[in-house]
Amino acid sequence: MSDTRQQDWDPRAENVLNDQISAYDEMRHRCPVAFSDYLQWSLFRHADVMRVLEDHETFSNAASRHLSVPNAMDPPEHTRFRRIIEPYFGPEAMAEFAPRCRAIAEGVVARLPADGEVEAMAEMGQDFALEIQCAFMGWPTALTSHCVPG
Repeated sequence: MSDTRQQDWDPRAENVLNDQISAYDEMRHRCPVAFSDYLQWSLFRHADVMRVLEDHETFSNAASRHLSVPNAMDPPEHTRFRRIIEPYFGPEAMAEFAPRCRAIAEGVVARLPADGEVEAMAEMGQDFALEIQCAFMGWPTALTSHCVPG
């Protein structure tokens, strides 16, 4: 759904995509808190980012009226749920999962055309994300066919 606010910038503009560092430096000086229909709000200064991350009274992680654990939660609820899931993402668990992760990445890359250009997110990122999530959750990879358009 499109917002009716005035667009401060277009993160998909050619000049931004061709030289993100210069574009972001320019935004940091011109409009350090910018709105775009594509990304909504973007912060370009470290101090602003840190304030949003640390000021839970003013800035909430709540993404919608539906509960999303833990990413769309604020402290102290976020902390309680994070303690529950943290062991699944610890060094030992990740080391155990790494070979499966590498195999999935190799499989995604192997399905790419042998020559020509590819659009990384469309042709690799989505497949990789879906397959990794299924593997991590112990779900069959066949579930990913329900998520991919076409």
